[in-house]
Amino acid sequence: MIKGGVLSSAVYEIETPENVRFRLERAGISSRAFAWAIDVAMMACLLQLSSMLLAPLQWLSESAASAVLLVAAFLVQWWYSALCEWWFAGRTCGKWLTGIAVRTQTGLRITFVQSLVRNLLRIVDLLPGAYGVGALCCGLDPLGRRLGDLAAGTVVVRERRLSAPAPRLLGQLQLDLDLHPELLEIAQRLNPYERDAVQTLAVQRDRMPLAVRIESFERLSSHLGERFGFERPPHLSPEKVVLYVFAGLARRRPQES
Repeated sequence: MIKGGVLSSAVYEIETPENVRFRLERAGISSRAFAWAIDVAMMACLLQLSSMLLAPLQWLSESAASAVLLVAAFLVQWWYSALCEWWFAGRTCGKWLTGIAVRTQTGLRITFVQSLVRNLLRIVDLLPGAYGVGALCCGLDPLGRRLGDLAAGTVVVRERRLSAPAPRLLGQLQLDLDLHPELLEIAQRLNPYERDAVQTLAVQRDRMPLAVRIESFERLSSHLGERFGFERPPHLSPEKVVLYVFAGLARRRPQES
């Protein structure tokens, strides 16, 4: 069971079953409001683009074009945030630009249902206008959650940019990765949750107690081996397996962009 507690008005601490503590800084109302303003502008741009694309339809049937535009407005207003937060690990365009993200109360990536719930309840948080209920709820809640967050079990936090392993180590891993093409293939087949786990362990490894570090890498290496049918050779430690997969992820980025 993962436990969480409030250390101060701005810091939320999570303790894993392995006794690893992670501290998350909750996002303030001002940064969330700025992110929402950016997202509103994005939605306005999407609606304007929809209107431009539907212009030819207006020549054929103005009523049909109006009906389609209403549907587009509904989809943009109610699904833009929900889909973005689910697909982009708790971020919309506004949240990404302001350096904040939605996480579960245990610090994990949110699910589609959680994203949907917190965004559907936005209509209540907006009452009676200008996010009145939401702002009041954020001010009273120790974690700064609005009603949508309370219902979904989520919290909005500031993202800390973690430093990657030393470039020299990463470069050597990428060179040696050619000796283990099966690990490069695993890196290409990871789902989003596995990518998060690999990246988090790789960048947090030097900050972990030794016993926790060994156990965490062992668990993740075993999971990857079982899921992808990879039998770890004796000369590769569980930590080295995960780091090679991380190096495979780093090698993929230039190709994907």
